Amino acid sequence: MNDPARANLELGDIEQPRSKSTKFRDPVSDPTAAARSSVGIKRTTALTLLALVVSAFAVNELVDGTLRKEIHDKQLALPNSLLESVRSKDSNRLSQYRWVRKNEGVVSIPIGRAKRLVIKDYAETQGSASLPSSSGAP
Repeated sequence: MNDPARANLELGDIEQPRSKSTKFRDPVSDPTAAARSSVGIKRTTALTLLALVVSAFAVNELVDGTLRKEIHDKQLALPNSLLESVRSKDSNRLSQYRWVRKNEGVVSIPIGRAKRLVIKDYAETQGSASLPSSSGAP
């Protein structure tokens, strides 16, 4: 390694000139290099935007599918037997006369009858002129 000729040979190996195919071309002095660089940037930008749009659609479909499944599971699925039982009991309680507290004389009446009584009481206390018509017209 102390041989100066060998040291120059090693340096010469390291500092070999680049071939013309790998030489950097300045876009300012070489218009073809600038055009290739511009095309590369445009292509990369277009591919990036395409990937972004595809990703946005994929996320939208994923969220939409999950939302539809949740709505179906919570609202549109067939009710189970416990829910049907509760609804049946509620329907019976709202449509029949029954004692709430018999010793105090508190009675539950059907909901339709209760609505009619409330409207009748309101009409008697406020006057029939302020009642809305039953046809829905003002």
